[in-house]
Amino acid sequence: MSTLAMVQRGLRPRLIGMVAVVLSVFAFTLLAMWMSQSMDASVYDSLPDAMRALAGIPAGADVEVMAYAQMVGFMGALTTAAFAVAVGAHVVAGEEQDRTLPLILAQPVSRLRVAGARIVVLVAVVAIIGAGLWGLSLLATLPFDVDLGQAHLGALTLALGANALFCGSVAFCLGAATGRKGLALGVGTLVLLLGWLAAGLLPLTAATEGLVDLVPWAWYSRPEVLVNGLDGAALAKLLGGSVLLLILGVVGFRLRDVGTPVPLIPSLPRRRRTTRRLAAPRRGLTLTGLALRRHRTLFLVVAVVAAGIMGLLMGPMYEQMTAQLESLSETMPAAVFQVWGADDMTTPAGFYWAETLGVMAPVAVITVGVVPAVALASDERNRRLAMILTATTRTRLLAATLATQVVLVVAIAALTGLGIWGGARLGNLDLPAAHIAGAAVHLAALGLFVSATASLAAAASGRPAVATWTAVGVGVIGYAVNVAVTMAPRFEGWAVVSPFHWYGSARPLHNGANWGHVAVMLVGAVALWAVAHPLFQRRDLNR
Repeated sequence: MSTLAMVQRGLRPRLIGMVAVVLSVFAFTLLAMWMSQSMDASVYDSLPDAMRALAGIPAGADVEVMAYAQMVGFMGALTTAAFAVAVGAHVVAGEEQDRTLPLILAQPVSRLRVAGARIVVLVAVVAIIGAGLWGLSLLATLPFDVDLGQAHLGALTLALGANALFCGSVAFCLGAATGRKGLALGVGTLVLLLGWLAAGLLPLTAATEGLVDLVPWAWYSRPEVLVNGLDGAALAKLLGGSVLLLILGVVGFRLRDVGTPVPLIPSLPRRRRTTRRLAAPRRGLTLTGLALRRHRTLFLVVAVVAAGIMGLLMGPMYEQMTAQLESLSETMPAAVFQVWGADDMTTPAGFYWAETLGVMAPVAVITVGVVPAVALASDERNRRLAMILTATTRTRLLAATLATQVVLVVAIAALTGLGIWGGARLGNLDLPAAHIAGAAVHLAALGLFVSATASLAAAASGRPAVATWTAVGVGVIGYAVNVAVTMAPRFEGWAVVSPFHWYGSARPLHNGANWGHVAVMLVGAVALWAVAHPLFQRRDLNR
């Protein structure tokens, strides 16, 4: 097998995902620019250049260009980096887990060539997405006659791509060196999310400001490339770190043993043992227990982040940053905070919502909720589902998947709430336990609703990519609509189409649970699961 053939084989199944990332960010940018035209531009025109730069408005640019900072610079960077992590974790470890990599290595091809082809796939994915974002970002100005001024869109997408390549290289390094896709995906996601969080929080106190230079995400975000252009030193750190990680991954891949493929047709005794285990779950783990065990590594990683870092540590950090947060709130207009999805950060509830419950916690619960649905579709794609269904029914299997989603989502939401409660106690913050519990209930309901969309997609299509991108689309579009509506209040009526409206508009951390909003999300989740059952029950399995 030639290197070119391996690269083509790696790129082909990811084309839809790449197109989805680029078009989604482009659509959100258009939406944000359209809605930002109804904003009161005088608020920003009166700001000094330094404050306009902080809001993401380059010199000589119209206010609408601020949408690039939010949609391309933040959402585009986060989505591209997450996609790169998924690719980096799968190109070696994922194919080894699917038992296809040993078959490739059985051909007259060296491990070095195989690893090199996988690296080319990762780099090509990032480059294609970056080029697509750059081209469509330029096109986004045409319908609105917007003056870009001194905006550096090309530099922004280059830095965005370098940041995504670094995150993807972390996942590639671990996946290639260990063969464990779950570990690679979990650590890569951890580096991505914690880097984004640390880059925003560490500069707020004098004691921790010096540490921000150690955070990879800060190498991308701190130079404010859209306004100031490329920072050569920061770009060199991202690219140099990526090269080092890729080399370490290749070295680890060459030195370790690779899992051997299982027979395409299992032996009769082995098939009987598998059938007996699935048919008699009372003797061991139930189907739900097996599914929970399958996802335990991801759950543990997300649980540590949700409870320990997003919850427990934020209380003491807020206590140390109170003066800086008050000064920032007095300097910047409230509309700027709304663009970034933040609330009044001078209160404990507002700070926790902006830093934990606004983005990070929803990503956590949605991730653990979507994974079981994707696993169900992956079993069908890899021809394992047909064998499993010889020992159980489709109804039981789908019910086990839904039960797994509920357990994982509720557990992460509860742990996040416990972490916030502990952080509030450590920081002596005035956050009532009832309000924290209400926010955790809203978080669980949001996670269940978005997870249910993934279950519906998996049940209807049997394709993991469809399940993944359905959930990503619902989550990202919902968040973007919710943020865009805050930029243009005259479109407030559209907020009801976003699950994030039902999640956060009642301000549950400030006021406690709004049971009507919770009911909307839960009823929606149940309805989606109900539709998924007949679709999964009646269709033919993919072959």
